[in-house]
Amino acid sequence: MTPALRAALFALAWCAPATTALPDGNALRVTVLGLAWALLPGLPLALRLPPERGVLERSPAGRALRLAVLTVAGSFACTALVSELLQLAGARTELRALLLLALLDTAAVLAPLPRGAGERSAARR
Repeated sequence: MTPALRAALFALAWCAPATTALPDGNALRVTVLGLAWALLPGLPLALRLPPERGVLERSPAGRALRLAVLTVAGSFACTALVSELLQLAGARTELRALLLLALLDTAAVLAPLPRGAGERSAARR
């Protein structure tokens, strides 16, 4: 994960809770929240997954599609888990959910990659 991508994901994670100050239906609020719920924290988590073993990449489009599916599925799964945990605790609000997702995304972005992860993926290409 490049430093620019890390910075962009980090900024998006913390801009999402800030947009709750905007009025409902605001175009900026809808756009930022839509991007945040679709990309975070699924993208930083999907980028940490090791490539499938024994699968040769025949096209970059296949990798991009796989990454997109893992990103959206991971993001929606994390959002559902956070929402359910807050609901069970009796403390569910949009701001609290966004803050917890921002913390989860921050941890995923700042956590170091396991040693040798980059070497294995580079050797397979």
